Amino acid sequence: KLATNKLEEEFSDSGNRTVNIDPGYVNAAKMVLATTKDYDHRLYLERGIFGDLHMRFRQGNYHPSDWAYPDYRQSAVIAFFRNIREIYLTQLKDWPAEDSDTLQVITS
Repeated sequence: KLATNKLEEEFSDSGNRTVNIDPGYVNAAKMVLATTKDYDHRLYLERGIFGDLHMRFRQGNYHPSDWAYPDYRQSAVIAFFRNIREIYLTQLKDWPAEDSDTLQVITS
């Protein structure tokens, strides 16, 4: 998030943001975004950065949180993250066996 903030600043026009980059991660159970804003539902990570649980995967689909940004509520965006999740799960299946004891997969 610190690096993306620098990029957003670099591409700003007279102090106005022209790009918005939301770093985060997807796993089998959730999609988390990094943010600099603290709220009661966000967990502190480090250096002024918080993790925001933005979507949870339940009953075969991602479900945006009540506070999810409008962009992340669009069906095309949810389908995109569902596809990313499938790629992730496929990659986990191909993970080397010697590392499998460090992985936990939640698929429901």
